[in-house]
Amino acid sequence: MTKIEVGTVLSIMKAAYPATYKNMTNEEAINIIELWNVVFLKDEFEKVNEAVIKLITELKFPPTIAEIKEEIKPKLFYPEE
Repeated sequence: MTKIEVGTVLSIMKAAYPATYKNMTNEEAINIIELWNVVFLKDEFEKVNEAVIKLITELKFPPTIAEIKEEIKPKLFYPEE
């Protein structure tokens, strides 16, 4: 993902959880964008965005990086025997 794409995903989270980001300073926002950029650098925007949309419909609190990574991890399919 690019930094612009990270910003897009974080904007969605800010809209979904406004109280969490209410008092965030510009410096804190920049640090979060930098962190997410490093962590999600090799991930596809569409997959991360889709995971965040899914998680914000299920969770009362903002999803963590680990929860998003878990959601975008390929799921193994084992057919029933």
